Amino acid sequence: MNKVAAQFDGILRVSPPKLYDQQGMHLLVSLVEVRDEFLLRAHHIERFERITTRLFEEFTEKHYSANADSAPSVRWVNRTLLLPRRELALEHGAGEPELPKRWFQQDGKREVPLSKGAVFYASWGNNVLIYHPDHGRDFGIDSVVEPLIHAQYLWCYLTDIERISLGYLELLSSGRKVRDRLIRGVIDLHFELAMESVMRERTRTESQPQFREIVEAVLAAWKYEEVHEDVDTRLQRLEHIVQGRSELVQRTQNKVMENTLFALGALTLVSLAISLIQTAFAEVSVDGEGLRPGGAMFEWMRNVDASTLVMLSLVISAIVILIAGLWPKAVDQRERNQLNGIHVE
Repeated sequence: MNKVAAQFDGILRVSPPKLYDQQGMHLLVSLVEVRDEFLLRAHHIERFERITTRLFEEFTEKHYSANADSAPSVRWVNRTLLLPRRELALEHGAGEPELPKRWFQQDGKREVPLSKGAVFYASWGNNVLIYHPDHGRDFGIDSVVEPLIHAQYLWCYLTDIERISLGYLELLSSGRKVRDRLIRGVIDLHFELAMESVMRERTRTESQPQFREIVEAVLAAWKYEEVHEDVDTRLQRLEHIVQGRSELVQRTQNKVMENTLFALGALTLVSLAISLIQTAFAEVSVDGEGLRPGGAMFEWMRNVDASTLVMLSLVISAIVILIAGLWPKAVDQRERNQLNGIHVE
């Protein structure tokens, strides 16, 4: 027997859990009968939640240890309270059941009428299924468990995307050089978010009406659409940030490459000047007489100091490098001014 169940024997009766494999995500479902109503009183609700959480943590550890696997952590415990209609205290004399106070963790519960007088209330964390006892205590459980599992799967799928996107945001703020990894990661998250949207759309269009209504009620109670929009907005901002940083890095690399090429060009120009000087002063022996290259350029070089020629080459190279470096900045500044409505003539 489960340790938690044994500790509360006589107060809780716990059925063996059933494992559901929802596209690789494991969910355990168990029926817990509350034999003493004190656990459902307002000041004991939080205690009951802690007990059920510990219960499923032990279920998880026991299940995976039996299969020689390391037990994963429990991400979420979703409770659905089964209440027979005739055993409830009536309120306002209108036949409406009085639900346990503070059972719903927040306002905004969603009501889904089911067949044979059953009603499902969806809320954050804790739900309620009210059924007519004439139809049996187990009425409606299977019809509610499957849509709950599907809603839980969609929620976990979305929160996984949210968690990874927050991790990428932290990587961006860390200043580490992970540009390529972030680009691939953000693209993958966009794909996963698109897959999540497809699954959600298929739920809306292809599922049975009752299944769809329960899923939509649960997700609406959990503010699923708001979370989806926040995740989508964060991914778009991440994409813009990554693209912006990639452009900055690319510009820096291009600038370094341009400077390197211009430096090589300057060295080439100086080398060319030195080669021309050497050619101008070179002599070729013809019939015992020394001959030098003719032409106005070589004559001018022979009449000018070699140091002057080298310095002139360096000055020309420096001017070319400065023009090449300042010209793109001037063009960028002019474009920015035009975008801001400031036209510089």
